[in-house]
Amino acid sequence: MIKLAREGNSPSMIGIILRDQYGIPLVKPVTGKSITEILRENGLAPAIPEDLDNLLKKAARLKAHLERH
Repeated sequence: MIKLAREGNSPSMIGIILRDQYGIPLVKPVTGKSITEILRENGLAPAIPEDLDNLLKKAARLKAHLERH
């Protein structure tokens, strides 16, 4: 997980990679911690929660669209 985070993957993308490539459907039952908790302990957690960051990006795209049309 640390390697994937250092490569620039988001916590949700790390979960998808672990599921699809390594056959780990859920991290929490295996480690007892969520992906974000593990990243936070290693100083790799995003400054803004991923869901909030996605909402901000979506709002910016919507604003740009409304300005164009």
